[in-house]
This record gives sequence, C-alpha cells and structure tokens, in this order.
Amino acid sequence: MPLSIEKFMSKDLITHIRNLALVIAAASATFLLDIKLPLGVAGGVPYVILILTGMLFPWPRIFIFLGLCATFLTLIGFFLSPEYAALWIVITNRIYAIVAIWVTVFILSLKRKEKSLLEEITLRRELELKLYDAVKSTDKANKAKTAFFGSMSHDLRTPLNAIIGFSEAIDKKIFGTDKFDKYFEYASDIHKSSLYLLQLINDILDAAKLESGAHVLHLKNINVKEVVYSCHDLLNKIAKDKNIDLKISIADDILPLFADPLALQQIIVNLLSNSIKFTPNDGTIILSVKTAKNQHIIKIEDTGAGISEEALKTITKPFTREDNDHHKAQEGSGLGLSIVKSLVELHHGELEIQSVLDKGTTIIVTLPSKGF
Repeated sequence: MPLSIEKFMSKDLITHIRNLALVIAAASATFLLDIKLPLGVAGGVPYVILILTGMLFPWPRIFIFLGLCATFLTLIGFFLSPEYAALWIVITNRIYAIVAIWVTVFILSLKRKEKSLLEEITLRRELELKLYDAVKSTDKANKAKTAFFGSMSHDLRTPLNAIIGFSEAIDKKIFGTDKFDKYFEYASDIHKSSLYLLQLINDILDAAKLESGAHVLHLKNINVKEVVYSCHDLLNKIAKDKNIDLKISIADDILPLFADPLALQQIIVNLLSNSIKFTPNDGTIILSVKTAKNQHIIKIEDTGAGISEEALKTITKPFTREDNDHHKAQEGSGLGLSIVKSLVELHHGELEIQSVLDKGTTIIVTLPSKGF
C-alpha cells in the first residue's frame, strides 16, 4: 500500500497549501473576469473578494501581500483594456478598484490586530490567574506545614522528655544501686519512647519524600498472602491487647501483585494501625483481599469511631492536622493516610474511604495487578 503525502507533511502545512491553491484560483478568476468585461467595469469588487481570502491564513501581513497582488493585477488589467474603451472610464474604474483594495486591506488588518490583542489580553489574564492560584496554593501549603509542625511539637517533645528524664534517673541512680527492677522499667519506657519518636520522624520524612516526588518504587511480583499475614503478625498483639478481633480473608485463587513490596507493607500496616487505634475494645477489623478485572482490591473494615464528612475532605492531605479532628488527635503523626494515598497513587491505584461516625470505616485500596 503506497504511503500518502499526508504522512510526510503536517496537517497545518497541508491546510496552508490548500488555502494557497484557493487564493491562486481566486486571483486567476478575478483577473480573467476583469479583462473579459468591457471597459473594466468589474471595478474593485472581485479584488475585494481576493483580499478576503487572506482570512484563511493566520499570518498578520497576509492582507498587505494580497493587496499588492491585487493592485498589480489591476494595473495589468489597465494595459489590457479594450482599445475602444474610453480612457477616463477605464482610469476611474482602476482608481476605484485600488481604493477598494486598500480600504479592505486596512480594515481587515485592523480587525486582525484587534483579535490578536484580545487574545493576548485573554492569555495574560489566564496566566495571571494561574500564577495567583499557584502563589495562593503555595502559601496555603506553607501555612499548613507551619501549623502541622506547630501542633507536632508536643508529640515530639513528649517522648524526648521521657527519654531524657528516665535516662537521667538511671544515670544518677536516684533510687539507689539496688533498685534494678525500677531501672529496667525505665529502660523499657525509654525503648518505647524511642520507637514512638522514630515512628513520628519516619512518617514526617516519608511524607516529605513523597510530596517532593523523590520516592522511587522497586516493582516485582509479590506473594500477597505473605505480605498480608506478616502485617497481621506484626499488629495482632496490639489488637489483642484491646480484645479486637482481627480477621483476614484472602481469596484462594489470589494472583501475584506486581508492586513495591515495602510500599505495599507500609500501606497495609498504616491502614491496620489506624483501624486498631480508632476501634474501641471488643471491636472487629476485617482485612480482605481479592482480584477483579486485572486489579487487586484490598479492603479494611472496622467498627471504630468513624470519620465525619468534613474531616474526610482533608484527612488524606499531607501536613494538615486539625486539633478538632478526633481522628488525628490521637497518638501519632496523623500522616498515615496521606502516606498511604501517595503510595497508592504512585502505583496508579485508587484509595476510597467510606465512613459513618460511631459506626465504623471502610477503606478500599485498588491496585493494578500487572503494574502500570
């Protein structure tokens, strides 16, 4: 099958060639009409039509070019006038033609400039609005970060003060040299405070890394069951301490998931931790995984406190933490859901949160099974 010319030429170029052919045809027809009519009575009308064909082109000086062409053809038409024609009639018609040509050129050029000026004003106004929105968004984000770190100061100082206080008590042996049980208890408290502080710092660093776009995924085929049960084993003791029934439901025919294993583990751990944190004693949490339409669907349902409609609007935004939001007013950085959302979106997946206050929350993570 022979290749068409259009494959070698851009659409704009083909359009310009077609328009140019139309202009040449109009010029030829106008000139033939001019010299065929007796005494050159065609006047300027056909040449005005020739000037109007310039509207087919985007070039600003096309009307001047066509005006010169029309004037040139008019002058040639003058010398080809019939010998029997009265000279004053021929000259008058030619003058009328040239005046009509250049009046048309002048009007159309002004219209083209006016249109270009309006387009430029509109474009500048759009750019100004975009710039204003960008500055406003940046300012809002900076204020949110400032407010976030301000509210986080208590969470960061509390474990640090505990570490300093307990370690000082051990160092100075304030209970004497034989109270080893008390010192062991303090050492355990130091360990817990250190882990809590490490978690806070890790969440802040992870959120900052994700927001800057510096996080890199390492994708490979994952055994979903292994990841889910490892997360279950990691958090089951915390759930048991609150007498929460942590159930796992995974389809028997579950396929491998092409994703970052550490990111998947972080997603599940963060979501389960949140559910355990906000589910009261004797509650229930169900983690289920299934595949449908080349997607892995991870669902976590709990009988926890739920999330208000107002809080749902901002709960996944990074570096936002409202004091009146009970879902973020608990122990922790409040960045868990924003980290989850960013990791899910990096996998080209979706995060859906459904919640009713005092009844519970359902979170659905949908990931493409074969990557993206």
